[in-house]
Amino acid sequence: MKLKSLVLGALMALSTTSVFANAYVTVNSLQVTAEVVNNSYSPMVCSGRVYGQTSSGLILNAWFSQVIPAGGYRYAYVYTNLYGQFTNGWSDIVCNY
Repeated sequence: MKLKSLVLGALMALSTTSVFANAYVTVNSLQVTAEVVNNSYSPMVCSGRVYGQTSSGLILNAWFSQVIPAGGYRYAYVYTNLYGQFTNGWSDIVCNY
């Protein structure tokens, strides 16, 4: 009985699906925003980084890890000050179902 539950647990751990999230990234002068939407019928765990490059070339980032419920969405932000405004932004986000 213990062996069956151990094998079942191992199979369930191996059956999770990892996908790169298609995040919607917006850039304005003071913040970079990445939005991740869960269009599935089950919750997912997403983690990743959001990057913003300032006009001087400095790259700032923020790391996050959140559970997104079915049909839900989450935002991740990177901020700067008035002296180094953002000119570019991108994200690397991976989600597990």
